[in-house]
Amino acid sequence: MSTFGGLDVLVNNAGTGIGVDEFTEVTATRSVVESIPVRLLGTPDDVATAITWLAQPDAYVSGAVAPVTGAMVAGLN
Repeated sequence: MSTFGGLDVLVNNAGTGIGVDEFTEVTATRSVVESIPVRLLGTPDDVATAITWLAQPDAYVSGAVAPVTGAMVAGLN
């Protein structure tokens, strides 16, 4: 974990893409799903997996933004 001002500080972010959860009712058209390189809508579990990894106190990761976007930011579609 990083030390900032004598305190243990871990600052990371999960940048999410198009997803669906229990609060949204999404009817994804074929074109929306096909615009996502992995061809799936993200779920809360997908985001939770990334956040769990980013929050590991023994990981050498701080100041990172993890794109949880199904590879949309990679421009692979």
